[in-house]
Amino acid sequence: MKLAALLILLVPVVAGIEAPPSGYACAEFPVPWEQFQGKDAYSWKIYSAPSGTDLRTIKPKYYDCRAAFPDNKDEMFQRTFVNNNQFEFQRFDSVSIGVNCIDCTEPMLGNYFETKITDYIQCGMYEDTRLDGDA
Repeated sequence: MKLAALLILLVPVVAGIEAPPSGYACAEFPVPWEQFQGKDAYSWKIYSAPSGTDLRTIKPKYYDCRAAFPDNKDEMFQRTFVNNNQFEFQRFDSVSIGVNCIDCTEPMLGNYFETKITDYIQCGMYEDTRLDGDA
């Protein structure tokens, strides 16, 4: 019995299977795009808060968001997030992230959302309002 348990524990080691990288762990605070490890996230929440805010502690502006147009990912990232210090990012788990548009006004966040972010991501909710035709 002990031998069977030991073999079960050793199978992942022998097979070369590793534990998920620490990048999958929930981050305590958001970081700039260049330091962010969750760029393949499927589930997104979009915020407008002061820089450095732990996004887990506040309500998002846009949520119920999914990566809906994968072919547009690289272009949207390049156009919107690369070299843009207006945003910071926080990983929640292996598939979910928060994007903070730092201190964005409602019109500014809405403009980013409507003209850039929706090329890749579709959201079902804005604050307490369901977005028709999305998600």
